Amino acid sequence: MSDVVYLNGSIIDSDTAGISVFDAGYLHGAGLFETMRAHHGKGVRTGAHIARLNTSAAAIGLELHLDESVIAEAIAELLGARGLTDARVRLTISTGSTSTDGTGEPTPTVLITAAPWVSYPEELYQAGMQVVISELFQNPRSVTCGHKTISYLDRMTSLHKARLARAGESLWFTEVDKQLAEGSISNIFLVSQDGAIRTPPLMWDKFPQFRLVLPGIARGLVLESARSMGLPVHETPLNIRDVLGAREVFLTNMIMGVMPVCRVEQHAINDGKPGELSVLLRTRMNQILEQTDA
Repeated sequence: MSDVVYLNGSIIDSDTAGISVFDAGYLHGAGLFETMRAHHGKGVRTGAHIARLNTSAAAIGLELHLDESVIAEAIAELLGARGLTDARVRLTISTGSTSTDGTGEPTPTVLITAAPWVSYPEELYQAGMQVVISELFQNPRSVTCGHKTISYLDRMTSLHKARLARAGESLWFTEVDKQLAEGSISNIFLVSQDGAIRTPPLMWDKFPQFRLVLPGIARGLVLESARSMGLPVHETPLNIRDVLGAREVFLTNMIMGVMPVCRVEQHAINDGKPGELSVLLRTRMNQILEQTDA
């Protein structure tokens, strides 16, 4: 299996791949990324990922305009070169670099990497994941909030502390009004005692011009699936009381799919067992992800 990457239009050996020392992604964290799943040699929901990236680029002032067909072709080319059919794919793009004197228009850097697909352990879905509360706070006023920027140190720090506590994820709340936002690398859903599925809204209700959470691709699939099955769904402000009082809690992203949560800190959810709606929605998500033209 060749260890190659896609960089700025070419498939090259990872050992010789390099970017400019003046690249704004390296110097300032000025860039975005998408973590995607590939199945049967094709990216899954590539269009949704590219649309989100382009929306984020416009929102935070990055001059990036990616074409879905170009990226889809690049992913397929990279997977072929690496001999992969099922893979975890990361697209990273920065505003690139100007000349050494800081003049001229920067040329974006586009990097795509692929690794063999490794799923979360099945035992974790059967038992449920334990999560903790992050010591850090969600800041909707931050330009990076709700966007997958490469300025990711706070998320990785919070996730590292969670894993030291033998948990798989950390939950983020706003500091001002203590609203539930999301996980370090996931969106969160609750099933309340009345059976309704609830998830934090995309925009902060306190100041609706600010994003509260990332519009996750898997989050969108769960919302679509639940509504198509006639399940009651609400995008609404939530707090820690809602979490601890929930019948079920589950997390979503395109790598984990739908992950049941069995425990928040020391508080058991559903007697420490995955709930029936999280299992149902995971099954539906897996069916969707098997459709390579989804």
